[in-house]
Amino acid sequence: MHAKNHENLKHRERRSRLLSFNSEVSDGGSECPDSEESGTEKYGFHVATCCGRLPQENEWSDSWTQFFICHRLKPQIDLLIEKHNDRDLSELSEMLYRKTEELLKSRENTVPSLVHGDLWGGNWSMVCTDSGDMQPIVFDPSSSYSDPEFEFGIMRMFGGWTKEFEQEYDRIMGKCKGRDERVALYELYHNLNHWNHFCGSYRTSSLNLIRTII
Repeated sequence: MHAKNHENLKHRERRSRLLSFNSEVSDGGSECPDSEESGTEKYGFHVATCCGRLPQENEWSDSWTQFFICHRLKPQIDLLIEKHNDRDLSELSEMLYRKTEELLKSRENTVPSLVHGDLWGGNWSMVCTDSGDMQPIVFDPSSSYSDPEFEFGIMRMFGGWTKEFEQEYDRIMGKCKGRDERVALYELYHNLNHWNHFCGSYRTSSLNLIRTII
């Protein structure tokens, strides 16, 4: 799933070159509009989604850093400050935004991937196909076109992954230096979301993660 948008963009580029070369086939417009079939170079989604019961705005953005701060990190923090008037969170937030810009700078040219967005153990299963084979399925998504590493945040929060999985993932998607620090940032988003949902211990885990990140 993470590689599909990249494949679509490569297909769109090949098609665009072909239409440009064969001008008699083209009707004057070689560019295809962004869509699931043609791929997108932007971060976001065509509709708002939810993570749990909280809505997420997915306005399209050319910048992953801007999208993550404006549509993921800041709305969670603003809601927590509004509900709880949390002094510690308020004091740490500006330092966190600056550190986020620093950590995500290397991901600005990353091809967006269609992510599930809430991929923990309760949101996937195995089903038996008509041929008798077992196939994995995912459900209850919180989808967007995002940095593919965003998926690792909720995965780390609830159990992590095997070495074999990471090796195979890196073989397909590649690996960029600094992933652990970025995944901590993406894990923080889900901790903040859980704090907004359930309060309790998620305040402690969220503030501890922020202090570790900054």
